[in-house]
Amino acid sequence: MRDQPADGATTPSPPSGLAELLAAARDDTPEAMERLLRTASASPAPAAGVEHLLFACADVPCALPLTALREVMRATPETIPLPHSPPWMHGVFPWQSEIMALVDPAPMLLGRQHLAAVDVPARPVGARAATTALVVGDGERSLTWVVDTVGDIAAVEAKDVRDVPAASDANLLPRARYMTGVYAHAHTGTRYALLDAERLLDDLLDAIAEGGSDHG
Repeated sequence: MRDQPADGATTPSPPSGLAELLAAARDDTPEAMERLLRTASASPAPAAGVEHLLFACADVPCALPLTALREVMRATPETIPLPHSPPWMHGVFPWQSEIMALVDPAPMLLGRQHLAAVDVPARPVGARAATTALVVGDGERSLTWVVDTVGDIAAVEAKDVRDVPAASDANLLPRARYMTGVYAHAHTGTRYALLDAERLLDDLLDAIAEGGSDHG
């Protein structure tokens, strides 16, 4: 039997599943999302698939494996701009014991043709205001990505993954360089770009070091 407080009310059990933790993070506190990612990193991936976080970047549905994430922020942090930084870099901010850079990955992810549209504010025309951020990477090779929205967690199975389409068929998808496949959601049919987090992270970090190149 669960312990009860003195007034006789039942103390609710903390959510145990990833879906429940995600719901708690949306409705409760940032600590719930931290528990979500901690649970995901401590638990082996289910046999049915590899767990990915579904999100939107510049209105493009994307997915990242949970193992690439350190934290999901409910709001974008206030930053200090740095001189001579690329237009898609918002600035830096203190995070835990680190100094973290906040960047908009859309120009790199979607291609240089989008660079002119993501200066200030750093969103394409007509896109929703970004209110969420993902801390991606490990140690010194980490960045915080501005994204539009964060969705559910999906166990991506091989049978639901399609090959990266040819350029002529890649409408509304990121550049093929940063994709490992396309995930078709079993229930909604929505196509999500499965991202190569390491490659995108490396190119963003290298571009910052080089003064804003978009790596072609």
